[in-house]
Amino acid sequence: MRIGIFTDSYKPSVSGVVTSITMLREGLEALGHEVFIFCTTAKVIPDKDDDKVVRLSGIPFPFKSLSEYRFVLFAGRAIKKIDALKLDLIHVHTEFTIGQLGFKAARKLKIPVVYTMHTLYEDYIHHISPFMEKHFRGEIVQILRTEVKKLVEKVDATFVPSEKIRKLVEEKIHCKGNVHIVPTGLNLDPFDKRQFSDYEIQILRKKYGLNDDDFVLLFVGRIAPEKNLSFLITAFKKMLTKIDKVRFLIVGGGYYEEELKSEIEKLDIGDKIVTTGFVEWKDLGIYYQLGNCFVNGSYTETQGLTFVEALAASRIILSVKDEAVEAIMQEGYNGFYYKDEDEFIDVVNKIKSDPDLVKEMENNAYLSAQPYSKENYTKRALAVYESLIHK
Repeated sequence: MRIGIFTDSYKPSVSGVVTSITMLREGLEALGHEVFIFCTTAKVIPDKDDDKVVRLSGIPFPFKSLSEYRFVLFAGRAIKKIDALKLDLIHVHTEFTIGQLGFKAARKLKIPVVYTMHTLYEDYIHHISPFMEKHFRGEIVQILRTEVKKLVEKVDATFVPSEKIRKLVEEKIHCKGNVHIVPTGLNLDPFDKRQFSDYEIQILRKKYGLNDDDFVLLFVGRIAPEKNLSFLITAFKKMLTKIDKVRFLIVGGGYYEEELKSEIEKLDIGDKIVTTGFVEWKDLGIYYQLGNCFVNGSYTETQGLTFVEALAASRIILSVKDEAVEAIMQEGYNGFYYKDEDEFIDVVNKIKSDPDLVKEMENNAYLSAQPYSKENYTKRALAVYESLIHK
């Protein structure tokens, strides 16, 4: 099978979308299929793309938070190039210009088109304009949902990463499209704690000033307002008055980094919080071993790939209750939910004071990550591809 993947974001960018595409491509190629990536140029690109990557030039979006993305002009000229590849199916991972090219090519070439909904844009209005978010959120949400409905109903199949998004699509937006829950899979091996020696972990702990007896809360992800890190650091400050020898490690980069550091400074807890900045995905596995538990405060996750990574690393999850998380985390089995600062502090204290419970839950965490392997992800996607081509 020859499959064309269309995306606004690809390597060397790091995001859940890029991870999803990379895992799908690797899984399909391992089974003997050919995958072609259509994407935009970027500020920095690898020294040499492979011959299956087609980059289209464009101009940057005029927003700081979207600086990695490009608006592609005259993309229709690429359809002849797409036709020459004799694709069997097109899989679109974006709603914007590259995605529109994919939809147009699929119609013209009369081949099936699949769309993956990675992002709930109604949760990201503040990226474009805080003013619009504050004063016109209702109107913008309605416009966005109308566009999603049109899109889902015109493609042959739509992939959503979780039950949370399926409910939104079918019950709130009232789409009648062919919707499948296909969670993104990961290569879980790089996160397995058995990959790392105690010596390697200790060296990295020392690099960030973490003591042997520190109980470390760990966040891994993009530094952005919707991740609700402001809540986590405020709760952490309160925690310091009630729990001894606790530290907070924040791993990741993003446009909100400087603002976050400013918030930490105002709270006067900079000596208890460590920020690493951006860490490349290939180096990320060992960072999960620096934390005693993985913490999350976001209500905007569509699936939460870092949750899967944390579980694969045998880390207990502490999270606000959200439907996307419920698909991955079971209360008391591989993690705990909390609804406010006091409950957050209570569950940290519970874990810190019960080593036997920690050992049991860490084992459960590892086991619960296994259904989210790259291989299972590929099998689910391939089953839909084959049904559409056969049909």
